[in-house]
Amino acid sequence: MKIGIYHIVQKRTGRTYYGQSVDIDHRLSTHRYHLYYGNHYNRALQEAYAADGDDGFVFEMVQECVKEELDREEAKFIECFDNDKLFNVVGCNGFHREECRRLAADMRHSRFDRIDPKWIERLRKMADPKSAGGE
Repeated sequence: MKIGIYHIVQKRTGRTYYGQSVDIDHRLSTHRYHLYYGNHYNRALQEAYAADGDDGFVFEMVQECVKEELDREEAKFIECFDNDKLFNVVGCNGFHREECRRLAADMRHSRFDRIDPKWIERLRKMADPKSAGGE
């Protein structure tokens, strides 16, 4: 099993969906299955797939990492894109994409003195592998 970050890219537009998984091959198969049968939870991705078909997309792993780094690594990829170039509605670790981008930018610039204490607590939980999955 490959653990890491994957993306689904619409070739025609470059619009991208990023995700993470402890079993990337299985996760990509699941995405393909739901897209093919028209019941994918991401409506924008589903509509693009309906328009371009399977051949109009690239499904691949972009980075291998250990399980404890999944949220952090996914956030790095998501923060690099403008909102109109992403299919993601929710970003890293369940944060809304904008929250994820703001956290990543604040981490990068070490501006913790300007971050609301609630954000710091969420960031600590995201970075702590013991709290992953259940609070």
